[in-house]
Amino acid sequence: ISEFSKRFNLGQKQAFNYINRFKGMQFLRKHYQSLHTQSFDDAIDDILTVCQHNGGKLK
Repeated sequence: ISEFSKRFNLGQKQAFNYINRFKGMQFLRKHYQSLHTQSFDDAIDDILTVCQHNGGKLK
């Protein structure tokens, strides 16, 4: 959450709400093991893609 908030210049609560609203938290829970082995940048890219596919507008 903190790395996502830094990349998009959001507060941590805003980042959490965005990720949660657009199903990124479901993705994180389901794929935590594999995401944990990636770099922060790659994991954020994956979460962002999931959120965008579910209506999120961040780029």
